[in-house]
Amino acid sequence: MRLRRQWIVFVLVALAAGAGAYLLTRGPGPGSPPAVEQGLAWVPAEAGLIASLRVDEIRQQAWLLGLLEQVSGVEQEAEYQQFVAATGFDYARDLTRVWLAVMGNSERSRLVGVARGRFAPQKILSYAREQGSGIRLHRGTSIYVLTAGVSGEAPARQFAFAFIDETHLAFGDSGDGVEAVLDCVAGKAPAVTSDPARKAHIERFAAGMHAWAMNDVTRWRPGPLAKRPELAAQLQQLAVAARVTSVGVELVGEAQTRAPGQAATLGELLRSYALLGRVALGGREDAASQALARVLEELELEAKDTLLSAKVRVSAETLKSLLSVPSLVVGQSAAR
Repeated sequence: MRLRRQWIVFVLVALAAGAGAYLLTRGPGPGSPPAVEQGLAWVPAEAGLIASLRVDEIRQQAWLLGLLEQVSGVEQEAEYQQFVAATGFDYARDLTRVWLAVMGNSERSRLVGVARGRFAPQKILSYAREQGSGIRLHRGTSIYVLTAGVSGEAPARQFAFAFIDETHLAFGDSGDGVEAVLDCVAGKAPAVTSDPARKAHIERFAAGMHAWAMNDVTRWRPGPLAKRPELAAQLQQLAVAARVTSVGVELVGEAQTRAPGQAATLGELLRSYALLGRVALGGREDAASQALARVLEELELEAKDTLLSAKVRVSAETLKSLLSVPSLVVGQSAAR
């Protein structure tokens, strides 16, 4: 499966962070993180958008991995193969969990995260040095900083990393972001799980899910929502999650509104959009349009008090049809 250059940079970020494993041996700071979402105990409380991906569990679903390889239809890039040979790390094999967070406002946000995996510290350290990584210290911890090359008028991108313990890496798109994570590790700043109500909500929603994302609209608004202030004013939180089964994928979503009437109104609006979508797709005979129409038809919506819930099941065959859309393949090719 051909990996985009962005994936290579992401893995490079995680591996450069792992170089600190050779230098740092202390464990995480005070407090016992939840067993399921351990990494959130090191994500700053100010984060608006938080997400989690259980890579090791998803990897057990052979049908999904086979489908992704089938729709990509190409081999790994030589550049990534060289990367794996030099570091001993293959994200498809050695990465087990990822927690992500976005801090700041819509105009100026910072991406941070924690990755768990299996690493070869000395190989990674050597590779990081070859890449010319900069180093900054924070609370006695080395943070490795990489700067991506400038292409045309595009600004340079910075990635920073540090080691938490032997299997956990902190990373971000700035050194300041990684410092914020390390402050949580040291118990010097509150983490997402320090709020009992928020922690309980996360554990309830994330239970049994292989991937999920939760956005506190009062803390951070994504671009599309920032352009719809009248809609954003009605919402407090948005969340989506996915569970991979042996026969397909189960998707769930939640929208927390500020008033019960707003949840019901939003539910009726989504039902109308789903109906219009089914009508528009009904006259098309291609497999992708038919698959999407089936998804819309099976969408379940329920409004209760201030909570709007959505649920849909996507079979393996339907997902294959959706992933095989020609326009998506073309878009992927252009992005490489």
